[in-house]
Amino acid sequence: MLDSRIFPRISLQDFERRKAEITTQLVDAATGVGFFVIVDHDIAIDQIDHMFEGGELLFALPDDIKAQNAFSREKNVGWEKQAQIRPSTGTPDLKESIQLQFSQTSMCGKWPSDSDAPGFQADALAFMRQCQTVSIMIMSCFAQALFLPSDFFTRAHDVSSDKSQCSEWRHPTPPKGPGGVGWWVATCR
Repeated sequence: MLDSRIFPRISLQDFERRKAEITTQLVDAATGVGFFVIVDHDIAIDQIDHMFEGGELLFALPDDIKAQNAFSREKNVGWEKQAQIRPSTGTPDLKESIQLQFSQTSMCGKWPSDSDAPGFQADALAFMRQCQTVSIMIMSCFAQALFLPSDFFTRAHDVSSDKSQCSEWRHPTPPKGPGGVGWWVATCR
């Protein structure tokens, strides 16, 4: 049962010196447990909390304000709310989210204005760059484990393309339908 498993905590401290050891730990966790937690990644908890706080402020805005940056399926960017329908039940997922990209072409007109969400764009871009740095480290380990060039996955996840994405989600508590069913929320956080 998933709840009884302990997710391995993998430290990225002293990454260059410990890369072979970190690679082994990542592969063991990915192929054994299926999950892992990255620690010592140089993204301060204050920065992570700040990004979540910025998201909460954004999601607290009236829907008509957020809708000015409505989701574009073509570019896979922007804000959406209850737009995904669960195939198994036909009911909407209560999630609201904003999909972000580094690509300024894709993001044109999709960032909340600074007057509506002060600093959100600058903070999100800075946070995304930090996450990308950590991602590159992890992807290089998996490439090494598969005997590929260390930049193999990094090249495939080029942040300047419109395929690299960061999402921030909010999952409100679902209301109870008749008999306590009717709404389903797929949660990841």
